This record gives sequence, structure tokens and C-alpha cells, in this order.
Amino acid sequence: MNFSAYTTIITYLAVAVGIGAMALVEEVGGGFVAVMALVMAASLIINTITTTTTITVSKALWNVLAVVVSTVYLADYFFVSGTFIGASARFLTILVALKLFDLTTTRDYFLLFTLVLFQILAAAASTISPLFFLILSLFIMLSIWAMIIFNMKRDWEEGRRREGSMPRGVFGAPFFLGTIALTASSIIITLALFFIIPRLAVGFFEPKTLNTIKVAGFSDRVELGDFGPVKQNPMVVMRVELPEMPSRLPVLYFRGATLDHYDGRGWNRTVKRMLPAVEKNGRLFLLGKWQKGMLEQKILLEPLETEILFAVSRGVSVQGRFAKVLTDRSGSIYLPSPPYSRIQYRAWSVLGGSGKSIETYTPDAASPYLQTPSRGGPIEALALEITRAKPTDFERAKAIEGYLKTNYRYTLDPEKGAGGTPLEDFLFYSKEGYCEHYATAMVILLRHAGIPARIVTGFLQGQWNGYGNYFLVRQQDAHSWVEAYIPARGWTRFDPTPSQGLITPREASWVGLMVDSLRWRWAKHIINYTITDQLRMARKVESRASGLRVSLGKMLASFLSTVREGKGSTRWMWAPLVLVTALLAAAIIKVVLTGRKGEVKTPGFYLEMLSILKKKGFEKRAFETPMEFALRTGHPVAKSLTSAFEEVRYGGRALTKARTFEIKSFMESLKKAAY
Repeated sequence: MNFSAYTTIITYLAVAVGIGAMALVEEVGGGFVAVMALVMAASLIINTITTTTTITVSKALWNVLAVVVSTVYLADYFFVSGTFIGASARFLTILVALKLFDLTTTRDYFLLFTLVLFQILAAAASTISPLFFLILSLFIMLSIWAMIIFNMKRDWEEGRRREGSMPRGVFGAPFFLGTIALTASSIIITLALFFIIPRLAVGFFEPKTLNTIKVAGFSDRVELGDFGPVKQNPMVVMRVELPEMPSRLPVLYFRGATLDHYDGRGWNRTVKRMLPAVEKNGRLFLLGKWQKGMLEQKILLEPLETEILFAVSRGVSVQGRFAKVLTDRSGSIYLPSPPYSRIQYRAWSVLGGSGKSIETYTPDAASPYLQTPSRGGPIEALALEITRAKPTDFERAKAIEGYLKTNYRYTLDPEKGAGGTPLEDFLFYSKEGYCEHYATAMVILLRHAGIPARIVTGFLQGQWNGYGNYFLVRQQDAHSWVEAYIPARGWTRFDPTPSQGLITPREASWVGLMVDSLRWRWAKHIINYTITDQLRMARKVESRASGLRVSLGKMLASFLSTVREGKGSTRWMWAPLVLVTALLAAAIIKVVLTGRKGEVKTPGFYLEMLSILKKKGFEKRAFETPMEFALRTGHPVAKSLTSAFEEVRYGGRALTKARTFEIKSFMESLKKAAY
């Protein structure tokens, strides 16, 4: 295979890697990637067909194309996508496609590889997929191949000053296998440095993305019925690991926002006063009183279009890379603005439905938690009928909860009834709905019964992933429930939704769970790897090393004690040590002999030539190639001897008798030459 074929293969493999990187960029569509792949294939066909002729494009045409592409990029960024990463990724890919039709010099190939590198950097800023590691590794390997090949071609052509192909033995299997080994070593060293070098939470670029997931139920206004489409969406919204799994774990409710005002069509949040959480060392934000036995959660949250942070039941504390954390009087947790990125944080919660919050609540007639769209009517009559025989607020709330669970049917596609409002439809006509209908009905019935109540939106625990030991929470796990204020209990959780509404509709297969576990581990150990993780890992390594040192010390002390006391037959104790020593010695001897056998030495005639030229005032400089030095001497014999040296040293050719005689005559001529 000649040099041109190697160049074509490596170049198009690199371009394919760049297109693969673009497929990982969330803002770049699959259609665009497919079109660019077809363009790459077309350029390969054209460049293969026209190997004997060169297609030249005028500079004027290239300038016009540059202006057009730049205009398209600006229009894409300002008027179409509005995302810097997406627009830049498409711009780079178009430049790569155009450059494939203008590859004539080494500089053109270098520019193409540079553009592919920027494609990979764009993917690095936009994805947490483990496939990115494979793409980066392939690009590193191809880049090393390309650099070596192009440099060898340049040295060969500039040194020989004539046309001619390089020896076939240069680009063989040993070359490519050696490059792969070099690449693997580089990647291993890079990974080691990645885990060792201190991680600093500074830098100009942050892992942002504007491709957020829109989830209903966490804004200031929620229409009754918004949860229906969400409950059918399997997209992942967060992954939750429990470092210390309790022996008896109840169903987990990841609490989000609370809504207090119902106008007959939907819910509004009117209690909006925000309070800053108290920050302690290590960006630990306290939202309530720290208690024993709290549940710790490690949460990886996808980029949702909300500023809410989720935690099980009632979050007491959160820890993460946040400049500020806010909370409202209901105990919900907020960031100052949506993060527009995947975030990882820890939360500590009090398990159970009750627990004191920072809200000091005194029920009164003007309370927003007692508001109803209207007084009287069939809904109030139903509330009084259900709670008539119950003496306490807690028993009244349990009665309403039980009534809704047993007398209504759960469905994600409720029929439209003859009621004047969605709530009347649910309670008296269709008598079917999903969590949003059940929670709304219970809150309004509680309020008609004189019990303060509010609706809460969040997520259920989702599916357990045994391959990574975490909960996989999807949009279809979105849920709404009720918090009612019960004297002596505080705000207490109730869930009137029947049990079939608490089960994930569709669960991933074991293959899907395994793939998601790989993604989670990549995000956890690579993307979100911090100095805290480094310190934890260092302590673990130090602890294990100390334990190993102590164990080896005990073994050695026991062995020496046995030898001194003469217990048993000690010759068998020495046998393993002698065997290991013999094997190591044999391995070292083999390596030395193999190295000497395969070692390629500098031919003696070339060393003699260097000595002769040095006496004549020409000494080879360290940065000069052999042929550059020969050309600097200005003697044709030096050039001929250097060509013979390259054949032996780099081409792996053995000297024939005729060639040896020729070299001797060259050497005699060089000795007699006058400079």
C-alpha cells in the first residue's frame, strides 16, 4: 500500500470520528449528521476517482464559500437555534466537508485534523456519553498516525530531492501496532493524571446546555390535566443513589414544589416569599434542624427547565456546587435560576410524611390553604358527608383519602363528563383520572372540611437499577400528592391516588438498565469528578496500602520466627522464593538477549563517514536529519552514503556484495575529497 492510500484511509477515518462526535452533540440534529456523512462519502468517491488529476478551486470561489458559511453560522446562532455549541458544531462540520474537496498540501491535512479536533471539543462541552471516551481515543490514535506519516514523507521528499516511494517496510503492521500501543500508553497516563491532578472548580467554560427538559408541574401555574402527557414520557430526569440503604425503605417521594391557590381550572403558587438557606463549610446549605437517622441521597439531575432541587420527603440540607440556595415557607428548595446543565448534589431528608419545616403556621380564616373556588354546592356537601363521623382532623383526612382511593378509577386518559369544571367532572361524572385529579380533589375536600391543605408536585422513586444501585427516575414518575396541616403533627403527607397510579407504567429491560448504569458511572466518576472525590480516593488508597504493609510485616515476622525456631521443614518454605527468583532471572535474561538480537545499530560505514567529515570541518548538528546534514556538506558522495544508511537503518534492507563494494568506493572518494 502506497503513501497516498495510507493518507486517504487515515484522513477519512478522522473525519468519520468527527461526525461521530457531532452525533453526540445534543443540539445537532440527526438529519444534519446524516447529510454530512453523505457529503463525506461523496468526497471519498471523488478523491478516489481523481487520483491522477487534481480538481482545483479558485481562491475567489473559496472566499465566496467562506462568506456564505459564516453568514449561515451567524443566522443559525442568532435567529434559528440560539445555542452557541449547536451553531458552532454545525459550522465546524460544514468547514470539514468543504475542506475534503481541497486537500492538496500537507498544510491542508493539518487544517482538516485541527477542525476535527474542534468538533471533538464541541462534543466534550455538550455530552456526558461514555462513547465520547472511545471517540477521543480513536482521534488521538489517528492523529499520532497522521503526524508520523506526514513527517516521514516530508523528511523523505526533502532529503532525497526526488520523486520516489518510501520502502514498503516502513508502514507495516509493526508501525500501526506500535502506534496503538503508544496511544494506549498515552491514554493510561492521561487518565492517571486526570485522577491525580487537583480538580479546581474554576474556569471560563462551564458544562452548560440550553437543551433542557420541560416538565409540567413545577412552575407558578399548573393547569389541571398537564400531568397526563408527562406520565407517558419515559425520558430520564434524575438518578438517585442512597449511600446507606435502610433495612426497611418506604416508597420514596421526591418533593418538588407546592401550589396553594385553585381557581377551578388550575393551580397557582401565591406563597412566593424566598428565604436564603444557611451556608456552612463545604457548600452545605441548611434548610431545617439537623437530625439523627436522616436519609442521605446522591442525586444526578438532568437539565430540567426549573430552578427546583428535589429531595426525599422534607429536605433538611443540600450540598453541591451552588453559590446560593433558597427556600420558601413550604420547605421547597430552589436555586436562584435554572442551572441549564446537569447537576450533582447531595441531600439529607427526614423520612416519613410529617416533620417540622421552617414555616410557622397558624390556621385562620384568611389562610391561602383554606381557599376554595366557591362555598357551598355539591363538593362541600360531599366533604361534610365523608367527614361527618370523624372527630379529629387526622381521621377526617384519612377518611377523604380512603374515599378517593376506593371510589374512583385510575387512568391516564379520563373521559370528559358533564361537569362544569374538571374537578366536578372527576368527582361526580367520569369518576376517573390520574394523580393530579386525586390530589386536587383531596385538597379541596379538606379545605371544605376546614383543614388547611396544599398540593405538592414531584416524583416517585421510579425503577431500581441493580447494575448501579440507584433509582432511575423518569418523567412518567412525575406525581402529585397532598400535604395537610394536622395539629400536633404539622404538615403531613397524604396520597389519595390508588396503588396502580404509584407503579412505573413501563420499566427498562436489563440491557437498558446496564447501558444507563454505564452512563451514570461515566457522569459520576468522570464528568462530575471533584477534589472531594480525589481526597476520598486518596484516603482509601492510603488505608489499603497501610493494611497491606501491616499484613506483609506480620507474614515476614512469622516466617523469620519459624526459621529461627526451626519448626517444620524449612526447605519447602524457601522453595517458592527460589522459584520466583529463578523465573525473574530467566525473564530478565530473555529480555536482554531479545533486545540485543532485535536491536538495529547504526551502520559502521555511516559512523566512519561522520568521523571523516568532522575532521574536514563538518560536524552533524543535533537537530539535523541525516539527509539535511549530507546536503549541507555539498558533496554528492555524502548524499549517496546517507541514502545507503537510510536503506539499512530505516528500510531494514541488508547490504548486498555489490552495494558493499560501492560503499567502500564512496568512502575512499570521500577521504580524498578536498573541501
